[in-house]
Amino acid sequence: MLCCSFALSIIVSCGVLPAKDSFYSSPNPLDIGLVGEKKQSIHQTEFKPSGVPLYEDYVSVSLVRRNFTKALYKTYLEVSKRKITPYKIAYIDSLEIKPKFVDLVLKDKVLVIKLLNDNANSAVIDYIKDILKTKIVTGIRLVYTDIISQQLENADDIYLRTNQQNRIVMYLFKQGKRIGELQGVDTTFLGYQLSSFCWGMKGNEKIKLSTLVNEGGKCISKTKNDPEKLEKEIIKKCLTF
Repeated sequence: MLCCSFALSIIVSCGVLPAKDSFYSSPNPLDIGLVGEKKQSIHQTEFKPSGVPLYEDYVSVSLVRRNFTKALYKTYLEVSKRKITPYKIAYIDSLEIKPKFVDLVLKDKVLVIKLLNDNANSAVIDYIKDILKTKIVTGIRLVYTDIISQQLENADDIYLRTNQQNRIVMYLFKQGKRIGELQGVDTTFLGYQLSSFCWGMKGNEKIKLSTLVNEGGKCISKTKNDPEKLEKEIIKKCLTF
């Protein structure tokens, strides 16, 4: 019976945005797709990347434009002080028309799970197994220059992929053709969003990453955040037959 066979730079945020917002504020840039640990105290949140997974395929990313709030504009002003040539925007709370920022959020989570389970990412998988508090960056919050904003308007799709320099890059596509990439030098980084991992097993396959859930969310449908617990449960069921 096969059912019992298994193959088994710290970044410091300047506080946390309100509970209704799932983004942590941070002046230090992060890439969507990075994995690492989050450490949180009353006054600050730390995220320590553990490495760069290999995303060999293009992974879809969604873009949402949002209006600045007074709190986010305050964050933007603090971050801008750190840039040599900050991109200046004006915010007046009493005006109806507000300047905008951008949320880029991982869209194709199914493909991300598939790529992480590939042999090319075996070291990353081992790390996630060993450190159960490992998170993945699934969203970033940015302000772009007018030139980049226009490029985003012209693009049909945005994808991320790991390049030959082992860096996660976001590429712009139009009508199926690559027309450019997003450069960090043209952005002001405001914050990031995290997700957690769930493990599962299908049929007689080995235990693998199964899905991503919002940070703080529960693993469902026979998946667990702890692969060892899942393994013990399956072995226990096998022994009862």
